[in-house]
Amino acid sequence: MKTLLSVALILVCPTVEAIAQSTLTGYVAVARRSGQRYAELPSETLSSIGQAYEFQKRLSDTEQQWFGPKVGWKVGYASTAAQQQFGVDSPARGPLFLSQQVQSGSTIPADDFVEIMLETEVAFTLGKTINAPVKDVAELKSYVRFVHPAFDGSDYRFEADAAPTPVDMIATDLGSHRFVLGPGVDPSKVDVDNLRLKLIRNGETLRESPSSEVMGSPWNSLLWCVNSDLELQRRYRSSQPQNGIPAGTVILTGTADKAYKVTGDAIRGEYVADCGELGQARMTIE
Repeated sequence: MKTLLSVALILVCPTVEAIAQSTLTGYVAVARRSGQRYAELPSETLSSIGQAYEFQKRLSDTEQQWFGPKVGWKVGYASTAAQQQFGVDSPARGPLFLSQQVQSGSTIPADDFVEIMLETEVAFTLGKTINAPVKDVAELKSYVRFVHPAFDGSDYRFEADAAPTPVDMIATDLGSHRFVLGPGVDPSKVDVDNLRLKLIRNGETLRESPSSEVMGSPWNSLLWCVNSDLELQRRYRSSQPQNGIPAGTVILTGTADKAYKVTGDAIRGEYVADCGELGQARMTIE
């Protein structure tokens, strides 16, 4: 009888780890919603990249009640410069939500950010749902409707003396906060592998690098993101439906250079994401 009772308790009672992760989910969600810095690191509870992505999935389910539905992904650390800036050695991805999108040409209050991480990027919008892993870029191109110049305006919420790991970055959605898309262009009309990506503030070019610095090609970044998401869906298909990646999904492919990472008055300015023949996205922060 005692043995059966013990087994029953194991089956119905959450583990200490599950309780800790549930508590952490609530803490991170509230901090992201309220604009607080993180007083503790998720890596104190989560021990692997796999756990971080599992946590991110639960977190994004909670965040959708505040930020609206998930509309896409952002790829981070897609270039050597970005990896060196944040001390990581591989790309990562985080969710984008409907309320985070800002129309090109809009004005955003500076106090919307704690510590901005602003980047000029190439973004894609899918035209067809992707239900299975994509073999290569040639196949991937058939799923894409538009390519855009874009801003990724993330918000860095870790304390100044913190040393966040990739687990911490992934578990906090890579700081996803605001993104801006410029006009959509037919991907067959522009060579995204041979663009100069410029981040301009008040007429001064802060960053300039070739788009080929993004994993060799922004297409490679898109391919990695798509297949990474599908793999995670496959892992969970026994407990929830596998929905694929729907048409209309937006994917920001990452910066070719270091992020413009600043606080205070240095956040304010008139910004241009200049992607050469692909076009521009614009916003003002004041």
